Amino acid sequence: MNYTEHLLSCLAEECCEVAKEAHKAQRFGLYDQVTMDPNGPRCTTGPNNKEKIVEELNDLMGVVRMLETCGALPHDWQDVERQERKVLKVSAYMGYARRVGALENASAELPPPSGSASTQGAVGG
Repeated sequence: MNYTEHLLSCLAEECCEVAKEAHKAQRFGLYDQVTMDPNGPRCTTGPNNKEKIVEELNDLMGVVRMLETCGALPHDWQDVERQERKVLKVSAYMGYARRVGALENASAELPPPSGSASTQGAVGG
């Protein structure tokens, strides 16, 4: 395995870690501090699921930066127009999901939970 291949493996791993934290936030809420034992006491210290997603996104972008530096990805890879098309496409599918009853809350912004140890419901229904 060469340097670029190693970084590509790291990129895939970081994408999986972002996905893992997103799934935890979906299951337990953005502001939950998941405990290792679901029958044990709730965690009251450490990062919540939202903070863990941010940490993993930053790890992912660190690997992206390394791929840019070694020339495996161009420095100007971001495409604002493509990103905007994706936003519109996801929004359209959210509208469809709402119409068929698969999406109960399509708000663009989730407020923080009231109370310090809230177990806010799953994101997106």
